[in-house]
Amino acid sequence: MKEDGHLLYLIRAPQQMLYRERMMKMKDFRTLQSSITNGFLPKLGGTEGARSDFRSSIDAASSRSAKRLRESNVRLDISTQQRPPAKRQKMDSALPSIIQNMARNMGTAKLRESDHLILETESWMGTIYRAEALPEDGEKAVEDVIPSASKGLCDLWRTGGDKGEQDTHMVDEVVIGIGPREDASTLHKATFIAPLLLQLHHPPPLTGKQAFASSRTFRMTQYTSERGPSQPPPRPTPLPKVLHDWLHNYHNPYGSVIVDLQTHHPNPTAHINYWDALFNMLLRGKIFNVVQTFKMSNFQYARTAREESGSDGYQGAVLENIKILVSRMASIFEECPILQEENWNVTGNDWSVFRKRIAQALAELTVFVEGEFEERERIVPEIEAPHFGLGSNTSSFAQSVRDAERKIPLIIYENLRTMYGIVLGKTPEIVSSAQDWVEATLSLTIWWDGEDDDGENLAASFSQSRRSLRRSRIGGDRTVDLNPIAAYGHRLAAAFERVTDDDDPDLFQINTNNSVEVGLASVFEGNVEGVISLLHGWSLPVSSAVAEIANLAGWLASSSGPGKVAGFNQSDLMVLSYGQQEQGLTSDSILIDYAEELFNRDSLKHVARKNPLEGWELSMQILSRLDDEELGIKKLSELLQQLPLTSDKRVDKLLRLCQSFGLDREAFDIAERYADHFTNDTDSYGNAIIYYARARRSNRVKNVLDLLISLSLVESRAFPPSTSLDDNLRALVESPKESLAALANLDPDAAQLIHLQLTGYASLRKFYDLRDEGVRPKQGRTPILRPMARRKIAISTLIAVINSAADNIHGGLYDPKRASIVPVDGLLALLGEATVFIDQPERELTLPQCLDLLKAIEDLQTVTSRVYGQCEECFRCTLTNGQPQQRQQQRQQGQQKRPDAREMLKKSISNVTSSSSAFSLIESSMMMGSETRESTGSEGVMVNMLQDAGGSPGDERGEDSPRGWDWRRGVSADASGAELLRMMRLGLAKDIARAWVEGEEL
Repeated sequence: MKEDGHLLYLIRAPQQMLYRERMMKMKDFRTLQSSITNGFLPKLGGTEGARSDFRSSIDAASSRSAKRLRESNVRLDISTQQRPPAKRQKMDSALPSIIQNMARNMGTAKLRESDHLILETESWMGTIYRAEALPEDGEKAVEDVIPSASKGLCDLWRTGGDKGEQDTHMVDEVVIGIGPREDASTLHKATFIAPLLLQLHHPPPLTGKQAFASSRTFRMTQYTSERGPSQPPPRPTPLPKVLHDWLHNYHNPYGSVIVDLQTHHPNPTAHINYWDALFNMLLRGKIFNVVQTFKMSNFQYARTAREESGSDGYQGAVLENIKILVSRMASIFEECPILQEENWNVTGNDWSVFRKRIAQALAELTVFVEGEFEERERIVPEIEAPHFGLGSNTSSFAQSVRDAERKIPLIIYENLRTMYGIVLGKTPEIVSSAQDWVEATLSLTIWWDGEDDDGENLAASFSQSRRSLRRSRIGGDRTVDLNPIAAYGHRLAAAFERVTDDDDPDLFQINTNNSVEVGLASVFEGNVEGVISLLHGWSLPVSSAVAEIANLAGWLASSSGPGKVAGFNQSDLMVLSYGQQEQGLTSDSILIDYAEELFNRDSLKHVARKNPLEGWELSMQILSRLDDEELGIKKLSELLQQLPLTSDKRVDKLLRLCQSFGLDREAFDIAERYADHFTNDTDSYGNAIIYYARARRSNRVKNVLDLLISLSLVESRAFPPSTSLDDNLRALVESPKESLAALANLDPDAAQLIHLQLTGYASLRKFYDLRDEGVRPKQGRTPILRPMARRKIAISTLIAVINSAADNIHGGLYDPKRASIVPVDGLLALLGEATVFIDQPERELTLPQCLDLLKAIEDLQTVTSRVYGQCEECFRCTLTNGQPQQRQQQRQQGQQKRPDAREMLKKSISNVTSSSSAFSLIESSMMMGSETRESTGSEGVMVNMLQDAGGSPGDERGEDSPRGWDWRRGVSADASGAELLRMMRLGLAKDIARAWVEGEEL
């Protein structure tokens, strides 16, 4: 604080020197006349042609107080005859092109923000979109939630997201500068600008006494209303309060001046910055501190007295007059609506009454110090007469000056006038008291009375205050009453233009090389697109949130010119040549940039989340919110194609998010790509089945299951064996109800598809498990059923599989449209499995089972030769694979290794169409084997292929693994399918005859 005091002293010191010089020159005639004209006494009559003379408070060589004395030349008189200044022609601002070049040079920001800030920002945005998704009155819900969400975002950004990222946000070493330094973090810069832009358009909900009063009024209205009670709509915080809070939080270089002033010894009035501190407090709306300081002030120790006359303070009548005037000002300020009711509605009725009281006090101060208007009107014409000389008139004027000086010192009088003028919103008083153009612009807006809607006349007069009061009483239609956000936005732009007028070299100037100052100035000018483009180069989370809110609320489109035409996407507009001019940043383009950066983020951790969030998840959420749905889907597809599908958990999460966003096609593509991974690189048949089902690729689900059925038939055992089952396939075949129920919770259609397709394979596998349970029980289990009971269940299961395989050759006519769950290619091999139950010493087949087998035989023998040929090929491969001698011969010949089951599955998925049979793959593999080695028959190719897929001898999957029985053991290696069918017909005829003899009925 000592450094602040020295700095203010350097700025403030020239005041007294200038003051003494001007008082000494009063003795000179010409200087005396100039002093009257330039405002040591208020100039009487109109102020037409008067021109404000403002100067930057930081760059000026003279002090702010000296500047205030010069500014008194143009103070508005309280006379009702005053004419407003002529309307100035607004010049085009150079800031839009400057900020555009800055944004272009910066480019797109990199994502360096903390996980906490990113996730919390997205959480607040989620509240807005959840409100938009409400089934009823979603637009109204969005309007209600945006102000509170904007406040939540501003509070989050003000702290930098978390304690570890404050970046000296609130304790930066800035003393006089505007905003963060150029070498500060980009997040610090973005969060300096963005809160003001957001809350100018969406003031936060009102709190405190005013909120309670509005809620009470609403409840009283609802009590007498027939509609019944409801939730009161939130009232926005008045914009003067919003600007006051922003100044306090973001631009408060002398934050400790109040404590330093009030604790100064021996009295606050002895402080070198006494009046400057009071002006600063009043500009920022700290009226309570002003009143408190006045009550502590004893002008017996005033530093201004020591600087004027060398005395220790004011004494006698002068001291009493100062006490009276200061006490009166304090008592009037205590009536301020801010202190009485926390009322910051500066353009409202209560403030109109208060301003009238201030104007009256200012008039009384002027009369007390300067005398009645009539007396001054007699003095001034005499002094200004053409025959003016150094006679009695000069003596009268000098006496008047001495009288005024005896009542109250001129410097005290000017400072009190300045304080009244600040509250009245007068331009000269505010601008001359402000530290910089930011404080001047916002103070002119904070203390605005709402009358100058066009923003041109920024100095309100006493008569205007009275007109404001009358208009508010009769319910006038001022813009600020109808649309306060638009009115204050216009006022802010006009105030900024006034305090930085390029035509006046004595006014404030912004540093156009400083991106923060350019960005803040663009906020004042209302250049939303320019500010967002600058934020885009600083912080993607901040810029995307601001752009989305601006786009939803409509103030981004209104700022950036013609927007998107309803019913046309970007491609349509290009064809129609709409908007040929260069397009600036849009909400969609910012969101795409943000989504791409998030996509490359591995994970996002949050203290409140148990599991981290992956970057692509948040990227998907953001892309789903694009206005241009086609563009969003296209970009989302591009990113998802780059995403490695590394785990079931990631893929399930991806599919769930796609479905929640309505991106069904993208979900199907992801599921199919993941299933292809299993068919190409793994033996996880269960995963392939599930994810092909989730991709709605029923033909590929059938291809996988048909291949598993064919391999099981050829090897006459369950394929893959129990020890090689992946978790999903094991769950599907061992506990189908539970696994399908779990899948149905995620994807009911996929569960239904698998349920229809899986039955054939599961039944065949059950048959083989029952057959081998006695000799090869499952690990950790003992057989529950007795052998005969297992055989009966096995027979029933096998007959069901045979009926399914023969389903699409009913009556000997092949019908490919009948979706058989077991491929017809394996029917002959399935009938071979049934031979062990035919013509047994003790009949095992029931009469209906015998008839089912005869029907299948009859249909197979009368079907077309092409279908029968495929069945014959599968039968011969199965039969050959069951002959140990044939397998030994193939190994001794040292054949080239044939494709294994994985290669077969890959080929099946890529080449076999939904109308082709599973055994077409086996047939093509056999042909490839024949071309590779002419001496090897088709059966040998299949045998070797199954050996590669089935493991080595002695292994559970090898040929020496035990089986409950093997129908191929008693069949010759060169037996044909026709011979098998003749043998079965004979055996079935015997079983049917025995059933009739035994009296069995159908």
